[in-house]
Amino acid sequence: MKTGIAAINITFKLRDVQQLAEQNVAAVTVEEWAAICGNVTTVEEKYMSREHEMESVMERIVIKADDDDDDDDDDDDDTPESTGSCGDNYDIQGIGSIVSDSE
Repeated sequence: MKTGIAAINITFKLRDVQQLAEQNVAAVTVEEWAAICGNVTTVEEKYMSREHEMESVMERIVIKADDDDDDDDDDDDDTPESTGSCGDNYDIQGIGSIVSDSE
């Protein structure tokens, strides 16, 4: 539908796009809707059958907020450049401390 509407949309006005969309929806036959719904059902069933695979993959990539384990053991350089932080001695023009000195 989007491709069909884009092909005939010459005004680019929302009102006209809505009218074209309504015309396209009205032109869809019962058989076309049945085929589309059947395809959606097939795709959903495929994904549902593989849900257990996704759970195992997600368990491997979840990062826990309280995890203080450093996976980068081979990098012993704790300079701001290597740690990704902006320490007190790492001056960047226009960047200021978030925490004030009085806190």
